[in-house]
Amino acid sequence: MQCSNECCNEVCNKNQGIEMSIKSSISQRCKIATDCLPASPLKTKLEALHIEMLRFIKAKAPAWHDKPTAPGVWVVGSRCLHINELDLPIYERSNCRWYGPIPDDGGKP
Repeated sequence: MQCSNECCNEVCNKNQGIEMSIKSSISQRCKIATDCLPASPLKTKLEALHIEMLRFIKAKAPAWHDKPTAPGVWVVGSRCLHINELDLPIYERSNCRWYGPIPDDGGKP
């Protein structure tokens, strides 16, 4: 599902491409680094850390969605909205792209 606003679609598509490029670059660099090492306990540990890092990036990074998928702060268009658990069904048929949830900044003002 795409946002009905053409400009919004263009921004969504560019941001998705940037996000995929960053993740791909990190993955490729880690793979190159571990491939250069001979088989050893260090190589095994680095490969495990690489997999863990990719999981962390995927879990922690906000991403584009067709609707809010979890409670939290979401960006839609030029607005930021705090969506709670009870609000999620309201946005089930949203016609826009949502970016989030945005991670908490650790209590910074």
